[in-house]
Amino acid sequence: RSPRFILLNTAHLEAAGLEVPSEWTVEEFVAMSRELTTDGRYGCYSLPDLPRIELGPNYWYTDSGDSNFSHPVFLEHMQLSRSLIDESVLFPWTEVLARHLEVFQQNGFVAEEFSLWATEPFSLRYLQDPEEYPHDFTVAAAPMPTVGPDSWNSGPFGDFLMINSKSTKQDLAWEFIRFYIKEGPPYLAPGGRIPTLENVEDETVLTGLLGEDADDWFDVDSFRRVLFEDETELYVDTNLTAYPEIDLAYQQQRDLCLIGERSPQAAIDSVDSQAQAAIDRFGKES
Repeated sequence: RSPRFILLNTAHLEAAGLEVPSEWTVEEFVAMSRELTTDGRYGCYSLPDLPRIELGPNYWYTDSGDSNFSHPVFLEHMQLSRSLIDESVLFPWTEVLARHLEVFQQNGFVAEEFSLWATEPFSLRYLQDPEEYPHDFTVAAAPMPTVGPDSWNSGPFGDFLMINSKSTKQDLAWEFIRFYIKEGPPYLAPGGRIPTLENVEDETVLTGLLGEDADDWFDVDSFRRVLFEDETELYVDTNLTAYPEIDLAYQQQRDLCLIGERSPQAAIDSVDSQAQAAIDRFGKES
């Protein structure tokens, strides 16, 4: 399991007189981001993935296998992201691209350049490493904001393991997979891996995720609640038609939109047409 959640700089919350949410909507997330925005600091790194939260699995495709980017939530997400960047509430995308922050988001969070960060458990390793990532604030966790009663968490089930059908060592491979699933979780937790089977105590996994000195760096109770007590609806995509091509088209148009070189409507229209062309070229999966 790799649930997404919101990390919060607790020092910024305290200074603003705000509390860690135990549940909230996207509107409340945006409102808190605005309250946390100050001169020289942005409220949040980026907007949560509204289309994924609303639509869940296979959100790029309609039920018939065509492009789904004409769904209103894709345009809404792009428009809101762009407007919040213009308001200086979201981190400027020009800086994201110039500094490769999509890969190194932890650098901006540790430097206190923004207060809220939507991420996954693998990021926790950076926040308990004072030598490589020095900071003097603690971090709390809040669940992903919702858009309605049937909202999805935008994190996936992942780490799929496969055995090569032509391998001469299938028995050894299967033995490794059994070990990985049954005995591996305590070793995998420091890398942000949470087991799907309830074969390891939650506290053992939590200690692996947050480290031995967790109280020095984290609001531990908030992580326990978000990761193990809240019910989260994770997704598994089963339609991957032309996935790399669609992903590239979306990233390119998103970047152009968020740096102000293309309107949200033009960006989404372009993604929609490119996605449909790629689906037609590779063949629909319905």
